Amino acid sequence: LTSANIFVGNVSNVAQDQVLSGDASITNAGILSLTPIVVANTGSKITFDTKGRVTASALLNSADITTALTYTPASNVLANGSMFVGNVSNVATAVTMSGDVSITNAGVATITNGSITTPKLFTNPGVSRLIATDSTTGATLAPLACTANQILSWNVTTGWTCGSIVSANFATQTAGTVFSGPATGAAATPTFRALASSDITAALPLAAYIPGGNSFGAAASIGTNDSNTLTIKTANITRLTVDTAGGVQVSGQAWSNVQTDIVSNTLVWNANTGNVMRWTPPATATSVQINNMKPGAAYMLVVSNSGTTTIPFVCYSDAGVTFLGASGTPGFVPANGNRVNGGLNKTVYTLMSDGANCLVTWITGY
Repeated sequence: LTSANIFVGNVSNVAQDQVLSGDASITNAGILSLTPIVVANTGSKITFDTKGRVTASALLNSADITTALTYTPASNVLANGSMFVGNVSNVATAVTMSGDVSITNAGVATITNGSITTPKLFTNPGVSRLIATDSTTGATLAPLACTANQILSWNVTTGWTCGSIVSANFATQTAGTVFSGPATGAAATPTFRALASSDITAALPLAAYIPGGNSFGAAASIGTNDSNTLTIKTANITRLTVDTAGGVQVSGQAWSNVQTDIVSNTLVWNANTGNVMRWTPPATATSVQINNMKPGAAYMLVVSNSGTTTIPFVCYSDAGVTFLGASGTPGFVPANGNRVNGGLNKTVYTLMSDGANCLVTWITGY
């Protein structure tokens, strides 16, 4: 076989050596090369034949560009901050963005203040309505509406939800009722009921005086903090008035509890439990001790039966510690120890304290 030839079958089906020619050639090393049909060149526009071979090349011209774009650009100049927008003739035209949004030459778009209005968000739900994110994804806003007689409640997981009011009748109620939980016992659903004393806060500083007494856990006071008097009434009539100078006017009688002792040799009289004492002393009676006397207060000791026993009076301003008078001596020993018979067979002693002494007067023969 001749160098660089190839075997090709002839019409008699016999292999014959032939030189490869036409569109390709080959070397004795088996390198196949296509036969050039144009001079080597570069270009942005090329032409192919049916075999995919480049048959021609050339540079693009303006006609080639406008043909590819299907329109002819007006200009490649674009004003600062403008942008190309197709006009009614389908031609790109420089315009300035306006309306609800503006744009800079750096491409930064800004929404104009006041541009976002209700119609641009959703259909206007009407006056006095609430708007909330949707209950599915939260990505959109929508009117939040409940049905008649429902209320909105907040759930940390699901957000705002509508619900009906249960276990309470909000129709017309009896006067003086309150909407509250139970007055006593465990927590329960609130209902309308009468006001109970336990409903009133009984702890300072927010406190109220309630019938039956209070337990504030601290000293309590009642009165005025301005230049006005304090009055106390019963049956809608003023019974006691305290004026701004500290004066006290009582519109009626002031009386004390009456105590009775018929057995004690030594009478111990606690004035805090009553300013009047009825005492029937036995023959062996030794003394009268009066505790908790207050300056200016009057105390009445009514002694039954006659007798001549001399009985000293010992007075204290407290519960038997602080003497009224000379320490360690009786506060007073009546010079006339006789208790004489009268119509009631009694002798009446009136005792008072000036804050330092115990003062006694008496009348016999009652």
